[in-house]
Formats: sequence, structure tokens, C-alpha cells
Amino acid sequence: MFFDDEKNVEKLRAIIAEWEGTPYRHRCGVKNKGADCIHFVVKVLVELGVLTWRENLVPDYPRDWHLHNTRDLLLEHLALRVPGALYLLAPLTEEKIIEVEVLTGKRIPREVRDVSQLKNGDIVLMHYGHAASHAGIYLDNYLWQSLAGAGVCRIHITDRAQRRGMRYYYRVEVRQ
Repeated sequence: MFFDDEKNVEKLRAIIAEWEGTPYRHRCGVKNKGADCIHFVVKVLVELGVLTWRENLVPDYPRDWHLHNTRDLLLEHLALRVPGALYLLAPLTEEKIIEVEVLTGKRIPREVRDVSQLKNGDIVLMHYGHAASHAGIYLDNYLWQSLAGAGVCRIHITDRAQRRGMRYYYRVEVRQ
């Protein structure tokens, strides 16, 4: 797998270091100028060569999407565009799991995994409101993300506020 190769993890570290401190800006993904969470994640994957940037790669969404809708747009777009597998970090109802499986076309194992099973490069999706509405990249026991008021930063994986929102992680499975 892509991040089983230490050279790819080192490249990820270097790319994320370049993004650190980029201010938060909704619906933007320009290093050192502004990025929201999903644009940050996608642009890092593009720099790694996992994705090719194209129009509509990131869903068109208002800032408060997750407060009024249950459709997991971030999860859906990620699963349809990045080769990989989806896992649970928190229990969900069977109805919700089936809904996500239908949206993404991916089977989700029913067992809930612990954050100790995260690997460098995993994409963590958090649920705030009614849908997955925040994303970050796991690297060396930190979740790298772009936060309003902080920009691209890292928060330790044991942070309780972060852990409460974690619902899924997505393991990129690109063969070299």
C-alpha cells in the first residue's frame, strides 16, 4: 500500500510541513494563502501523486452543510475518487452504515476500530451536526487539519474534543 513505503511517509511529512500555518479559508486550497479541511487533505494527496486535480474533485458545499443535511458529501466524494477502504472509529446504526455503503459503493466492516489502528496517511473524517463535515490526515500520532481561526495545524490524536467527532477513517490504497 502507498503509505507502507517509508519514502511516501517522509514525502507526506515534508508536504504537510510546507502547509503548516496556512490560514483557514472556506472553499480554498492554496498553500500559504488559505485552505479549508477538505481542500487541505485533497491538495496534499495531489502533491503526493495519489490524485490528479480536476474540477468537482471537492464537493460544492456551504459552510453549514452538516447542520441541515444528513448526506455525507465529504465521505462520498472521497470514497468515489480515492482508491482505498473505509473503516469505523465510532459505532453507527446499521441504517447509517448501509446508507454510507450505498453512497460510496464500498463495504464497511461493522467492527469499530480504535485510533490505535490508524496508520500514517489515513484520512480521518469527523461528524459534527448531521454528517461527516471535517477531515484531517493522521501522521505520527497527530491529526493534521485546517481549522477556522487556526489554519493548518496539528492536534494530538488523544485530544478529547477531536475524539468525540471521529466517525470514520479512510485508508488510501494506491499500489506503486
